[in-house]
Amino acid sequence: MRDSRGLCSSAAVTAFTLGALFALTMAEAQAELTAAVSYKLKADCPAKHLTEKNFEHDTQASGSMTSGNWRVLFVPGNDGATADRRSAGAVTVIVSFDSLVRVSTEVVSAYQAVPAHVLCDESPSLCKRFKVANSSAKLVILSGGRMYSYPAKQIRSVNDIKLFVSDFRGIESGAVPPPLPSLTVWKRLALLLGGVIGIRLVQSCALRRTSAPLPPGMTAIHPKTD
Repeated sequence: MRDSRGLCSSAAVTAFTLGALFALTMAEAQAELTAAVSYKLKADCPAKHLTEKNFEHDTQASGSMTSGNWRVLFVPGNDGATADRRSAGAVTVIVSFDSLVRVSTEVVSAYQAVPAHVLCDESPSLCKRFKVANSSAKLVILSGGRMYSYPAKQIRSVNDIKLFVSDFRGIESGAVPPPLPSLTVWKRLALLLGGVIGIRLVQSCALRRTSAPLPPGMTAIHPKTD
C-alpha cells in the first residue's frame, strides 16, 4: 500500500510539474504573439508623418541632394503579421524609435536628422519602393542623395539607434530608390497607345475599301471629257 501511495504521489507531482511547464511555455508564446500584433506608433509620436503625397516634396529624396538628413522608419503592414514570430523584432525597433524621438529637442538636434515615419498600410507604394519586407520594420537615413540602412543584424535598442544616427556616414550606403511610376502615368500611356492603335486600324480599313476590286458586272465610271 505504501508503495502504491508513493507512486501515486510521484505521479501527481510529475503531472503538476509538466502542467506548469506547459502553461508557462504557452504563456510565453502568447506574450510573444501579442507583442507582435502592436504594429503601430503611438498617435502622439512627434516624428513627422510622411505619406505618398508629401514624401518627395518634404525629403527631395529622388534628387541629387535631400533636404537635410532624414531618419525614416517604415512601419510594416499588419496583414497576417500576428503569426510571424520574427515580427517581434519589428515591435522592438518601433518602440525604440518612438522612445528616441521623445527625448529633449537639444538631443534630437544634436543628431541633425529629422525623425519621420511611413505607415506601409497607408502608403504601400513607398514601402514597395524602399523594399520593406512584410512584418519587418525598416530604419534608414536619407542624406545627400544617399540611403543608409540600419544593419539587419544589429540590436535595435535606443542606444544602438542613437549610435547609428550619429555615425551613419561610416557605414555602406546606396542610391535612393527612384519613385515608382504612378498609376495615372500608366493609364495615360495605355490610353495613348490604345488611341494610336485605333487610328491605325481605321486607316487600314479605309485603305482596303478604296483599293478593293469592283464586283463583276460593274465598270468603273470615267468622267466625260470634251
